[in-house]
Amino acid sequence: MTKGDIITIIGISPWMAHTTKTEYKYSGIYNGVSACTENKKGARKKFHTPKYTHGEKDQLAFLNLPFKVQVAGDIERPTANGMTICQFSGNACLNIHGTVEEVRALIGTHNLNENFRAFDTVMAIDVETDKSTPVYPEVPTDHAVVIREREKQNA
Repeated sequence: MTKGDIITIIGISPWMAHTTKTEYKYSGIYNGVSACTENKKGARKKFHTPKYTHGEKDQLAFLNLPFKVQVAGDIERPTANGMTICQFSGNACLNIHGTVEEVRALIGTHNLNENFRAFDTVMAIDVETDKSTPVYPEVPTDHAVVIREREKQNA
């Protein structure tokens, strides 16, 4: 990696069971350890050493994506009364906006995390309808939300 590279990590919050996305900027090696800063505007710099090639089994990791990945909560929509709302999915799944084919291609070609095993929890969210579709329906699961979504698809 070179200084300035952007690492994007998508995971599931253990607290609220929603999809999280964090971007880190690679800063270099300090005291023999790779260091990154959280990529937040206006925030104080915090140094991290994220695990991205050997991370958690339910986290996706990407390096210098040529496009912006949007997860549930990234897209804001105006309401009839002038308010703005964001989608929130506390379903303990990896909710990524796009078609099934786009999300499958994203994970197949760009994911750096060799330990990722939670293929059954990946959901493609349609940008227009907010409808979720399992991306890997062939992977066995015991996840209640995924089973329910698969049953909806097969009905």
